[in-house]
Amino acid sequence: MLESSSAECFEIWPENWQTWNVFCSMRTQWLRSNGMSGDRYLGLNYVALESVMRMLKIRNQDEIFNGIRVMESAAMEVLNHE
Repeated sequence: MLESSSAECFEIWPENWQTWNVFCSMRTQWLRSNGMSGDRYLGLNYVALESVMRMLKIRNQDEIFNGIRVMESAAMEVLNHE
């Protein structure tokens, strides 16, 4: 879904590692709509997000949630491009 056809390397700062790990763990939890305007990504399933953070034993869930929302917004721009 979020994979690129070419291998790209990038750095993740240590303070963002947990957010990245949670985001990657949510890769199968995208909500989609197949309506009149075509197939669109609506966002992540936040019920599943809560479960994922609990299973990963994330302590600072508020902070991670805010980071996930930033990543989700950026990903949706790419996923929904026309």
